Amino acid sequence: ARQRINRNHGAKRRRDAITTTSERKRQRKRTNWRNALYGYIRGSDDDHAVISRSKMGVLIHDKYPKATVHLLLLPTEEMNLFKKITIEKLEKSDLKEIEAFQHMAREFVRSRYPKDMKFRIGYHAIPSMKPLHLHIISCDFESDRLKNKKHWNSFTTSFFVDADKIETSLKHVGHVSVNRYNMNALLKSPLECHRCGKSFQTIPSLKRHIS
Repeated sequence: ARQRINRNHGAKRRRDAITTTSERKRQRKRTNWRNALYGYIRGSDDDHAVISRSKMGVLIHDKYPKATVHLLLLPTEEMNLFKKITIEKLEKSDLKEIEAFQHMAREFVRSRYPKDMKFRIGYHAIPSMKPLHLHIISCDFESDRLKNKKHWNSFTTSFFVDADKIETSLKHVGHVSVNRYNMNALLKSPLECHRCGKSFQTIPSLKRHIS
């Protein structure tokens, strides 16, 4: 009986060790993914994705585009914005930098794409990656990478905070407030067309509607 108990304890310790090791690997993978944008900024990763570099920012193609055009503008290490992780961390003292940063994105769109091509320029209220980064995304949302409700709602609801609102908030309030409970609820909200407001049960039916 004692031998069976010892064997059972030994088996449990092995299972616990395997679980702990697996969890550590998953945690490392999540951490590496969250920090992946730093590689583009420092020029050490996937330079083929980089469109342009300047003292202010690094413009790249999003690795998993959710529309025909989906770019990210990343702050360089010289920018104070580089130290920021979310829009909640912005302060009034960041206003001048944020205005120049966002102007760079608007000018790129203006100079590169037709006037009748619609874009959204802004930030996720609760970003999944670091550091602070600006999305430049066309409003067609035509992409096989856009697969689920979370993807859709992260760009078509107020979870996506337009660049203009950031500037206005910093000018008049001095900071940017984010209600994390409400923002997370938005990601789970019903699918709705961003143009007409019609509701849909599935992503495929919504995509057929907007195409």
